[in-house]
Amino acid sequence: MTHQHDHGDKKFDPTGKERLDSPDRKLIMDPDKIIPQLDILDGQLVADIGAGTGYFSVPFSDAVSPRGKVYAIDISQSMLDSLVEKAESRGIRNIAPVLSEEDTIPIDDGIVGLAFMSMVLHELDGDETLQETYRILKQGGRLAILDYKKIESEHGPPLWHRLSQEEAIEKCEKAGFTFSKIFDTSPDMYGLVFEKI
Repeated sequence: MTHQHDHGDKKFDPTGKERLDSPDRKLIMDPDKIIPQLDILDGQLVADIGAGTGYFSVPFSDAVSPRGKVYAIDISQSMLDSLVEKAESRGIRNIAPVLSEEDTIPIDDGIVGLAFMSMVLHELDGDETLQETYRILKQGGRLAILDYKKIESEHGPPLWHRLSQEEAIEKCEKAGFTFSKIFDTSPDMYGLVFEKI
């Protein structure tokens, strides 16, 4: 997919990918605090949607154990190339890179236990990605959303570009998900869990 990088474009520009692994990012969203709240099962299939360079895919790969698998899904091949390089350098074998489009995630129906979107929901142009996420989840599977609150903050996208927590819940429920719980994250962000009932 090609995107025009003008002011109106909501997508993260892959040329800024070094920032995705910067140390101050851990202060805003710490995988060591977030992942334990998501009740990941040993051997589970996790889909990291908008995986970028693997900031969450790598710790997810540890959480699911070698018997599980992380589908690292992104619309940018260069992001996935960086992720593969990172995984290989660390000897990680249970991350599968998946190049997708917003309206098509090339994964089978009903096989994923947990889908995760970090800083992705506010970037989606339509509902197709959420509908595809719903499709790939098992019955009882869960979607966890991590995104910026609609408040002024030092980090993150401009205010006009953000979704409030209420808007995020409404968007996910419209795609068929049932709101389940809130998880704890930094003051600038919200964490939401939904289920495919």
